Amino acid sequence: MEGKNLRESRLNNWISLSFKVGIAVSLTLVVIGLVLIGIAGAKNIEPTVPLTQLPQEILKLNATAIITLGILTLLLTPIVQIVAAMVTFSIDRDKLYLGISITLLCVLAFSLVLALI
Repeated sequence: MEGKNLRESRLNNWISLSFKVGIAVSLTLVVIGLVLIGIAGAKNIEPTVPLTQLPQEILKLNATAIITLGILTLLLTPIVQIVAAMVTFSIDRDKLYLGISITLLCVLAFSLVLALI
């Protein structure tokens, strides 16, 4: 019973850490983008930046691109949590929950691909 509690504690710690880091990075990027909009003025702001142009626009310090990256980081946070759970279940050799995590990750990846098409 103690091993199960240790596993759940470790999993909760990893998921909690990935959630906190994801939220912090996302919030930081959005705030940086808003500060850049405040500095540059709120004129000629594009509502979105295409994903193909995102890296170039971030290097140009485009505020909308930085905010878009912050939102993408927020959206990818659950995927990082699933990967952390998969690693924990793999270490613990828990095949049932590893299989469930892999299935969930595949469903998320499939929906992401459908959203980008």
